[in-house]
Amino acid sequence: MVCALALTAAAMGQAVAEETWEKTSETFMEKVGKSGRVVVDNPHGNIWVRFGGYEDQVEIIASQQRLEPDLPKLVVRRDRRGEDLEIRVAEEKAQGEAI
Repeated sequence: MVCALALTAAAMGQAVAEETWEKTSETFMEKVGKSGRVVVDNPHGNIWVRFGGYEDQVEIIASQQRLEPDLPKLVVRRDRRGEDLEIRVAEEKAQGEAI
């Protein structure tokens, strides 16, 4: 008979490192023109875009992940360029503006 035993760091008396990463999500509705595009730039997590219930609306869920707690906060910027919608997740500057 073979018996397997798995020991965690806590069971072995070692200190377990506290998780320091933070994940946040924001959900919002936006309008996009009939010939408009949705342009996404998020190197810090995921963005989901789906039909928002009306012809010109999209629902957007932006998820940001920050592994290092000492780095600047992440913010979601939404900018209109004609009928297009640009969504960007970036680090926040000291004044609250995205870099």
